[in-house]
Amino acid sequence: MSTENEVTLADDTISGIAKLLQVAILTGTDIIDNLRTLKLVNIDGKLHLSPEFVDNFNNNIEKMLTEVVPDSETIETSPTQVQLFDVQE
Repeated sequence: MSTENEVTLADDTISGIAKLLQVAILTGTDIIDNLRTLKLVNIDGKLHLSPEFVDNFNNNIEKMLTEVVPDSETIETSPTQVQLFDVQE
């Protein structure tokens, strides 16, 4: 088997996988379903989180937070403040 097209996971991707696992545990969802949402981009032989995935993930977390907090309470953050993933551009 050729190793010509080998790539490795970048640190942000490894961190992203850990965060997906945490979300799966907190929400009681299957980690496989969460991993299927993962989108990666190859930058110089390293797989990084795609900006589209990061935006979607952060928006989903923000939506979950607004559904959990009762209307009488407010969250001190806006969607742009909740950034669980950083994208390396």
